Amino acid sequence: MAEYAYAKSRVLVFRHNGKVFLEIPNRLIGIHSSIEPYPVKVRLKPSLVQGGTECPGLMTEEKPRSVMFEIHPEILQTLETKGRKITEEPAPLGDDLRPQDFDFLWVSSIPYPDDLTRRLHPLMHEIVSRLDYPPMVTIANVNT
Repeated sequence: MAEYAYAKSRVLVFRHNGKVFLEIPNRLIGIHSSIEPYPVKVRLKPSLVQGGTECPGLMTEEKPRSVMFEIHPEILQTLETKGRKITEEPAPLGDDLRPQDFDFLWVSSIPYPDDLTRRLHPLMHEIVSRLDYPPMVTIANVNT
């Protein structure tokens, strides 16, 4: 949940020169420190970015720990359909970070601590981003 909250608050959307961009922290696109506070981290999928995260992004001196990418047109259309106002002031993507746009990567050298974690890990992006049930209820339903 902490990693998902981090991603929702740190992936920023903003408008610049008539285009809409996402500012994405390096660690969410695979550029991360070898010292991670959690055994799992969020990994954003290329579906958020026009041309995928392999396309050249823009890094600036002001924000060396982030990369700016032009937003994927489908994501932009979804935001506009929802009536999301996108300004030049960066704002968190928040709950608009869809489960199909990220997953969790097990970064620990330690194996899964138990069978439940091993079974739930591939579905965790769906579990933490569900808005209809609290994550623990979803975990119980999935496990059952």
